[in-house]
Amino acid sequence: MRSQTTPVRLLCGFVALVLCQTAITVAQNAPAQAYAPVTVRINEVQCSGIGPDWIELFNTSTTAKADISNLIVTDNVDNVWDTSHVGRFPRGTVIGPHKYFRFMHGSTSKTFPFDIGCGGESVTFGRLIGLQVAVVDAVAVPPVAPNITWSRLASGTNGWGAGVSTPGTMNKAVATGTLVDRSAWMFDPNLVKRIDLALPNATVADFVGGNPGDVFQPGTFSLTASNAAGATVRTVDSMAVTIRLKKGYGSYRSFGTLDAPGKSSFKIKFNGAVPGQRLDGLKKLTLNNMVQDWPLVNEWASYTLFRAMGVDAPRVSFTSVYINGIYWGFYLSLETYDDVSLSWKYPQTQHLYEALWTDKYPDITFGRTYKSFEIDEGSLTSRNDLQALEDALDTKAMSSPDVARVLDVNEVATTMAIENFMDHWDGYTSTRDWAPNNYYLHSTNTGVFQLLPWGTDQTFGGRIGDYAHANGILFKKCVADDWCRSLYYNAIARVAAKAQALGLGTQAASILTIQKNGIDADAAVGRGPSLSDAVGGANGITNYVAQAANDSTSFLNANATGLLRLRAVKSLPKGASLSAVHLGAYSDVPGTYKYAPALRSKLKSGRIQVTVTFTPTYPAHFQKRVGTASILVSR
Repeated sequence: MRSQTTPVRLLCGFVALVLCQTAITVAQNAPAQAYAPVTVRINEVQCSGIGPDWIELFNTSTTAKADISNLIVTDNVDNVWDTSHVGRFPRGTVIGPHKYFRFMHGSTSKTFPFDIGCGGESVTFGRLIGLQVAVVDAVAVPPVAPNITWSRLASGTNGWGAGVSTPGTMNKAVATGTLVDRSAWMFDPNLVKRIDLALPNATVADFVGGNPGDVFQPGTFSLTASNAAGATVRTVDSMAVTIRLKKGYGSYRSFGTLDAPGKSSFKIKFNGAVPGQRLDGLKKLTLNNMVQDWPLVNEWASYTLFRAMGVDAPRVSFTSVYINGIYWGFYLSLETYDDVSLSWKYPQTQHLYEALWTDKYPDITFGRTYKSFEIDEGSLTSRNDLQALEDALDTKAMSSPDVARVLDVNEVATTMAIENFMDHWDGYTSTRDWAPNNYYLHSTNTGVFQLLPWGTDQTFGGRIGDYAHANGILFKKCVADDWCRSLYYNAIARVAAKAQALGLGTQAASILTIQKNGIDADAAVGRGPSLSDAVGGANGITNYVAQAANDSTSFLNANATGLLRLRAVKSLPKGASLSAVHLGAYSDVPGTYKYAPALRSKLKSGRIQVTVTFTPTYPAHFQKRVGTASILVSR
């Protein structure tokens, strides 16, 4: 869980450097030396507002100094012509081998000029060539809580995580259970919230008229959050924001009028009226009307399952919404995919593409992929990463190195298995005529894509256990490839076990009971189910999960082979330490792998035989398998 604290916007400047470690040398008149900067990485960032904020660099070389003369740090690689966004290291700035360099915000001239906003902003270290930045390292900073740093950690997600402030020494993760995300309270489903939107007459008139052009309109946002005991734990008073109606198919409802409210959905920008403004690091919030989520908890349960399986997915909570003092309905507060939410998992985002229905369903179809996606985050002038994905999928198998360079195949296989487990019939793995639908494609700075879920309000019902069919190109190519199909089948087994362990239906019923007053108010005006009906739907999730788990087992028993496959390397250098990666062992059912020689064994020159023994998790259906690989160790 992440923190519930109030956001603080940090102000920074860069006129010169503060030398915080004796390992750093700044000699203004020293001659430039040819130390390669590639060994220097961003190591830790503090932006919490408790004390001065700072950025720490680390020289990863154990033997060589690193000269970072004339390299820069910036918070905006697209705006480096503005010197207030650029700090240049003076000539002669050298970091010793395996040493740290921290520079800080402060009140003296030894500061750097740009703000480090906690949430959705990046720190970049690199070389300025003209008005372009040759990036050495960069990291997006999520809305961490005060006294928490964003740190490079081996235990973190993709190498980064919440840390204890450790300037000049090895980074340390926060203790388990520490609240590190200041926006966590917004998405706590066990808090009872009331949101008041005050709309001026012009905004009301625009919404009554259908919000033509989907233009964000001015308004103010207020909020009160209470715990189950009724004690107020958070308030937000009259925050200037911009708002628009959320449109689309099935769930769209008109705004109505102040005299006859319609249960329209809304999108809110906290930075729309006041540039740079955040609500505990958040830039955006979506309020869904839940008219297609009759149990009210399908989205909560489905996104909870995705996150538990390691797939990035929104957090949700619940709120009663009032407009100009008039009760509008009981809503889902939905975390928006944007650079803020993505920064928790991805150190750098190149693009976030939203699947967009045009004259045809959106997919990675050769020759028309550019039509199928709208850019939500990233450059609006280049889609080279998306084109590279299309090119690779057009001619290469999912197990090929070319696809691995542009697609996180394991993540995609996992996402598709979860969608099919919960019967997301309006998602990527749907078999409907209009599908694939309701998904995002995210690319990292290196152009590797992930498949992210969306629109899960009609899950947990119907097509249980149909894992063999879907329209999407990613699905068809995956099940046609032995290695990718094995990842997919293993993910089916894992999601079945995880869904049962989470007790989604039981948790959902508890949340609904806490939200009783909001549910009752909505039911009283005919805009939502009764509490008893909603709880019945939550119990239905329990029954669905049990049946889906049984069907998952039946599917795997009927379709998986349990065979052991090896994708071993042909050669290794002398002295290499044997790794599971070198053997590439896999099966289409879960189990354990044992290696002889043992993993981490130092290899002597010559040709060696490595034996892999696979023991399946379910020996009643699949037998133990043994395979061997011959690897030449160079002399």
